Amino acid sequence: MNYKLKCSILEKIEEGEELTEGDERRIKEILRKELEFIIRKNILPTPRNFERWFYIFCHIVELNIEPSDDEILDLYIKSFSEDSNSSTKLITLHNIFSEVIGSLNITVSNIKDFDKSIEEEGKKLEGYQDIKTDLKGILDTLNGLREQNKSLVDKLEKQTQELKALRRLLGEKEKESSYDLLTGLRNRRSFERSLKELFRYSKENKFPLSLIIMDIDNFKDVNDTYGHLEGDKVLIKVGSILRNYLRARDIVARWGGEEFAILLPGTTREEAIRVAEKLRTILENQSFTSDDGKTYGITASFGVAEVDSSIDSPEELFKAADRNLYKAKKLGKNRVVG
Repeated sequence: MNYKLKCSILEKIEEGEELTEGDERRIKEILRKELEFIIRKNILPTPRNFERWFYIFCHIVELNIEPSDDEILDLYIKSFSEDSNSSTKLITLHNIFSEVIGSLNITVSNIKDFDKSIEEEGKKLEGYQDIKTDLKGILDTLNGLREQNKSLVDKLEKQTQELKALRRLLGEKEKESSYDLLTGLRNRRSFERSLKELFRYSKENKFPLSLIIMDIDNFKDVNDTYGHLEGDKVLIKVGSILRNYLRARDIVARWGGEEFAILLPGTTREEAIRVAEKLRTILENQSFTSDDGKTYGITASFGVAEVDSSIDSPEELFKAADRNLYKAKKLGKNRVVG
């Protein structure tokens, strides 16, 4: 574990100490927050995942803090990365709702099959007229089971529909709060939260952290020549390229207008320059076609900076990258300065 998590309750349990009523209340609060988060972020509740996320939320509850979802995910990365010098990846996010809904559907199907068997066996028994009186109690029991099954099926099917609706709602709310609706990238507020947390971790643990600021060159010309809808198509395409060519752990956001910010955990300045140069080449070789059939291309300029002893805040890191972006523009655009 690369990040020291505080969880005194688990320490007490491991040492065999008796838990107080306050400890029991905290455990309930930890479990409530953990389960809400697991459902909200579609995390598969395997025993290993459940144990790890309990540590995270125990730490959060005992410190009495209210981090954002992005900050919680970043805390997970810091705490459970296999190797701080290698590629750090989040656990694969599975759709817990789909798992639960699938289980409910199987349960409903099994209950319906059982109900059908009860009905068939009941009809067989009804055929024995001479002992019908003696079997009345059994038949009544079977009919009672069928009524209970019907009630249970109704409840489970209703719960399935509610889960599906909740899944849709949570997905919409999460997207609205953390993502730019045009490009699908992180929005500025979400990026700033991640930058703040990762900067602090980088300073405390001497963990490499680099920032790239990218700006599409002469983007105003695209809007003026082909219209703002065409400009939006360019932004969407650029967003897609950034998602596809960056690592899963890299954090990329649309900072504003035609400017993008990329946070690279575990990456030195030299490595970040190579990443920026790769992106610059990819964008330079893209071809776009306007609605009137005209083909055109774009370029972008990049400023790169890394956390070092001279940088004391996230704001200073951003300013350093922004200064290098300005230099790239002054030097003729379509280049990387770091």
